[in-house]
Amino acid sequence: MAGLGQVDLLLSSLTIFRQVADDLQDAEKDSDLGKFFGHINAYGVILIDCLSPLGHGRSRPSDLDSLFHLLLKKLTTFFRHSVLPEYESELPSSNPFRRLATLVYYWSAAADNGKKLAWTQQCLDFSCHERRAEMVLILRGCVATLQTLQCDEPVAVERRARLKKGKKPLSVYTCANTVFEALFASSTACSAVHNHDCAARLRLSTHQKQVDDQREFEVFLTLNLTCHIWQETRIQAMISDLQSAKKATVKFAVRETNSEKSQHRRRRRLAVVRLCDQFEKLKSKPMMRLNLAVEDGKLWKDQSSRIERPISQSDPQISLADIIKERPASMTEKVKRVLSVLLAYSVLHLHATPWLRPSSFNADNILFFGTSATIPLKPYIHSALSEKYMQAPSSETDELDPDDLPSHPYLDLVMLAILLMELYLIQSVHSLAEQVGMEFEDWEAVDDNTRYSIAIAVYERFKADFPDNYRQAVDRCLDPDIGFDETDEELSSDDLKMLIYDEIVQPLEDELDQGFGNTIQIDKLDEVAQTMDLSRWGQMRQPIPNSIKSAELSTPVQSESIPQDSLAISRTSTFWSSSERLTSNIDTCPRHQDYTVGWICALPEELAAAQALLDDLHSPLPQDPSDLNNYTLGRMGAHNVVMACLPSGVMGTVSAARVANNMRSTFRWLRFGLMVGIGGGVPGEKDIRLGDVVVGEPNGPYGGVIQYDFGKTIKNGEVLRTGSLNRPPDVLLTAMSRLKADHYRNGADLTRHLSGMFDRYPHLSSKFSHPGSEHDVLYKSDYDHGAKPGSSCQSCDSTNLIDRKPRSSHSPYIHYGLIASGNQVMRDGRTREKLRNDLNVLCFEMEAAGIVDVFPCLVIRGICDYSDSHKTKLWQGYAATTAAAYAKELLSVISGSQIDNAERLGSFQP
Repeated sequence: MAGLGQVDLLLSSLTIFRQVADDLQDAEKDSDLGKFFGHINAYGVILIDCLSPLGHGRSRPSDLDSLFHLLLKKLTTFFRHSVLPEYESELPSSNPFRRLATLVYYWSAAADNGKKLAWTQQCLDFSCHERRAEMVLILRGCVATLQTLQCDEPVAVERRARLKKGKKPLSVYTCANTVFEALFASSTACSAVHNHDCAARLRLSTHQKQVDDQREFEVFLTLNLTCHIWQETRIQAMISDLQSAKKATVKFAVRETNSEKSQHRRRRRLAVVRLCDQFEKLKSKPMMRLNLAVEDGKLWKDQSSRIERPISQSDPQISLADIIKERPASMTEKVKRVLSVLLAYSVLHLHATPWLRPSSFNADNILFFGTSATIPLKPYIHSALSEKYMQAPSSETDELDPDDLPSHPYLDLVMLAILLMELYLIQSVHSLAEQVGMEFEDWEAVDDNTRYSIAIAVYERFKADFPDNYRQAVDRCLDPDIGFDETDEELSSDDLKMLIYDEIVQPLEDELDQGFGNTIQIDKLDEVAQTMDLSRWGQMRQPIPNSIKSAELSTPVQSESIPQDSLAISRTSTFWSSSERLTSNIDTCPRHQDYTVGWICALPEELAAAQALLDDLHSPLPQDPSDLNNYTLGRMGAHNVVMACLPSGVMGTVSAARVANNMRSTFRWLRFGLMVGIGGGVPGEKDIRLGDVVVGEPNGPYGGVIQYDFGKTIKNGEVLRTGSLNRPPDVLLTAMSRLKADHYRNGADLTRHLSGMFDRYPHLSSKFSHPGSEHDVLYKSDYDHGAKPGSSCQSCDSTNLIDRKPRSSHSPYIHYGLIASGNQVMRDGRTREKLRNDLNVLCFEMEAAGIVDVFPCLVIRGICDYSDSHKTKLWQGYAATTAAAYAKELLSVISGSQIDNAERLGSFQP
């Protein structure tokens, strides 16, 4: 292996780098890094094809050697360290590519492919943007040079196999149009009697799971747009060609008792003239779904059925435009790909129907209904039923201005292209238009040809950013000749739908399959999509056990809230293995602005406990040049959290303030902070024990934290404390109130977080578990530790112990009150008691006073000693863990919307 030739070494190295890139590409959340891995993969294939003949004795131009040397040198710069140091040390020092040679040797010698790939990824570092850019330029230059030398045989980039094409889904155009006509007729009949403002919202679906002669539609209907009351409705329509042959009653997928199944009773139907009549009947049955059927163009009512997961009528619906603007973190790579496929199917199935009016097929009218606990990825398109959309009649008269003719024959395809670009770029069409110099005020007032011009301009500006399949779909949507054949004849309706499927839907399905084919089956996309929760970045909800499903029938309102706590541990993923290999959740793609919670610790033990309670660990992000902090980024429940620790050995309020300011310089979108760690307890009126948690709560003139060593000295040496420190933001104080109420009702149990942490990291139990109640002893405040500070109390006089009633369990208590903060360690029982009497404090610590004024936060301390001379470090690990567990429990009762509103609720401005 030591004598490996330059071309052979390059071939072998490219093969390995390509396999590593292929493994990392789908899991990478950073879009730029993902594109880099894509370049490595694609260019690697081309170079391997071009270099293979050169590595077997074929002559080559001499100037290629310098190019190969440059490429090998650049590959070497991506190593953090050698994959096999002992082997590398045996190679000649004159070999400039010892690490690459060692990698090739290790790759051929290691048997376990999984471990081999994991270890190689740890040894490589792709974080430097400049290094990646240089690598792509060199690869591109090598490809161009080699391809000019190999004109006899063109080289093709390797592409993943397209999905197997089975029977293409039939368009539901006819049925969808019939359903709209029936709803429109009923709405018109309503309006003739009542002044109703009827509207319908149709679920966008692939319609792949349909009975051959029927089509099923999920719809929400309303009589009044201003009251936000929507009736869940399911409508089944017979395919027109089969209606005369099949007049059987439409059957719905409702739960039937055994007696119903045995009797096979024919359900009786009722002709529906006015929708409002049926709405009135269901007012007293709020959990019932209205089931309708359309046959022969008429609307019929079938027996209503129970709603399994009712929507939240008290909350307004969320539009795609709202998500793009206000919740961009929800638009993860998985969500974008799934939603793009569903939007493409909407054109396939609803093309040229009133459902896809040019004025309504946009991001403002693609809506999502929330349940009591989630926002399922079930898009609906809003359509008013007050007036019917009619296509403008064509005219052949000489008076027609050619500029009034449409630039594109199908406006719904243009709108689909705009939606796909908004979705992928996570920017509104207003923002995209501004970037190409085509600003507008009112999108609805823009004429169709101007919309098409905007779409073309945006596509030309950003098309290089789209993946190949995505770019193909958008390009075909915007092709003005898409509806015509080679002879310039207009395609038939069926041929056009086949073309839309082949060249728009199918590429988007391929894109989804390439990224997430291991977790999403295209033919089950409708079912999978509704398990994805937009309020949790598109993560999939766990299947609900049968016992819970049956309970839903009697208590449907609680159906969505049941699994949240019980499945919390199963939703978490281990964020490093025993070898500390970083993994990332492919569902999320957090950026600086997606981190809303800042978490500061003073000691490594405190940071370790916080890290162990994270549900996911995220990849590092670039920092402000002046920011010297070292961050841990991750997710805890519904929140993205930034964690930082004070410099080793540098404690106190000044150091804490510096860390907080640095954090804000890099993560400017933080809404509030948490100061979490250990502190010295002040036993007294409240029975504070080691391992308990003290939370800084405002009391009187104090905001939760008192800087006890700051003020002015007055007569008799007394210190008059001047000024006051900020209280925590309201979003945290209201969460504290909610958590208190929950703990009053159900009891406070932080041990469940601890047990989950030790299940994942059993090696932490030796330092971070409960040391035992026998080690929790409290001496009288005037009795000093006689031995060396920090040593055990074996030689201390046990007669000076304070007798306390043993607790029934190790579960820590939570105390709320004032926390004393200063720049010195409190280790004197007499001073502790004096300050307790003067200030009524529960805890002492050394950092909070430097943070709360510059970083609005809540201070949470686990009690590790009693602030006297008997203090040791025995309880520090456990105290740090209980404090972090309380912080995690607090975040669990703070919703994303509360964080979004935190600026108005009193937190700092970034």
